[in-house]
Amino acid sequence: MSRGVYADGRTYELPANWTPAEPAVLEVATAQALAALGAGAGEPDKVRRSLVKYFDPDGKYAGALFSTIGPSQSSADDITAADLLAVTTLSMTLDPRQIRQLLDPSSKRTQVLRALRQIDTSIPVQDLGSGGLDPRPMLSAISDLYRELRATPKPSSTRWVFASKLAARKRPNLLPVRDNVVCKFLAGERNLSHTTVGSHDIDLQIFGYLMSHPRVRDALGHWWSELHAEHGSVVDDVTPLRLLDVALWNAGIASGYAKV
Repeated sequence: MSRGVYADGRTYELPANWTPAEPAVLEVATAQALAALGAGAGEPDKVRRSLVKYFDPDGKYAGALFSTIGPSQSSADDITAADLLAVTTLSMTLDPRQIRQLLDPSSKRTQVLRALRQIDTSIPVQDLGSGGLDPRPMLSAISDLYRELRATPKPSSTRWVFASKLAARKRPNLLPVRDNVVCKFLAGERNLSHTTVGSHDIDLQIFGYLMSHPRVRDALGHWWSELHAEHGSVVDDVTPLRLLDVALWNAGIASGYAKV
């Protein structure tokens, strides 16, 4: 039986076809995350400037818009036009065929919604297996959701990034926004093909580990307070996981991973 681990020592069961994240991968990702949050070898002033800029409601970045466009929470078990618009704010171009498959009655929409509705809206990524619940059926549904979303028509970018962004929009406390910049940054100097960072099963374990790490959580609490003082209620719907996503992406861009 394979188990995922949290930074506080808790464990949870993984589906049979999921591989546990290696301790070395978790160690590197933790060091990278702490640096991105200015809690390790990072630069707090630089982190603050980048986060304030990203969430500036008058700025050029998606900021809180990704979370606040349309009734994302009231339609948590549905895919709506607002969800697809939200995804485009993260530099994602959609194919008209893709939009039709996800919004119009179709077998693809049915399959996507079937998987989505098996994924709990209340469980954060750092509490999988809490309360004695078996997380394996839900984790398998997450795999199904990513697979179905990756199979939609997509002429540009990468299909797995689209799947990640739409899934994160629907489950903002559980599923992270992952792209090449974030995954390369979390892997540090390691080769992605050797660490398996970038696979959703490994990435979900990494983010669960990070979100259960006390120093990471303390840093996220600090930066959310800073953002709220700067931008007020604009950031009310920004989850800690979403804030971590942005910090990692900012750090990855600053480290040049968008050019690799």
